[in-house]
Amino acid sequence: MSDREGLNGQWAQTYLNEDCAEHPIAVGLVTEFDNGNFSVRLSSGELLLKGLYTLNQNDALPHIDWTDTIGPDLGKTFLSIYTLTANTFTFCAADQGMPGPTSFSPKNGHTIRKFERLKHA
Repeated sequence: MSDREGLNGQWAQTYLNEDCAEHPIAVGLVTEFDNGNFSVRLSSGELLLKGLYTLNQNDALPHIDWTDTIGPDLGKTFLSIYTLTANTFTFCAADQGMPGPTSFSPKNGHTIRKFERLKHA
C-alpha cells in the first residue's frame, strides 16, 4: 500500500509543537485525509481548515507539502517531512518561504504535529 492510501481516513491530533513550544491539544478535532485532500473539523462537524497535499515517499526523508485552500493560511504552501505507520502519522512543517525541515527536532519556524488513527477510509 502506498503512503497516500495509508494516510486516507480520520485522525486525532495528539501532539503540537510550534516554534519550540508545546501547545495543548484541542480535544475533538478530526483531520481527514482523502487522496490528496485534507480537512480539519470540530466534533460538531464544523469545517475549520481545508486544503491539498502532495506526498513523495521515495526520498530518503519522505516529504509532504500542504497548501491551504480555506482557513487563515489560505493559499500558503508548507514544506514538510513525515513518518507514517498503520496507526500513527507525524509531520514537521516549515513556515511558508522557509526551506523544508530536515529533522523532527523542534525549531523556530517549524510546526510538529502527531496524530493517531481514528478510522481508515
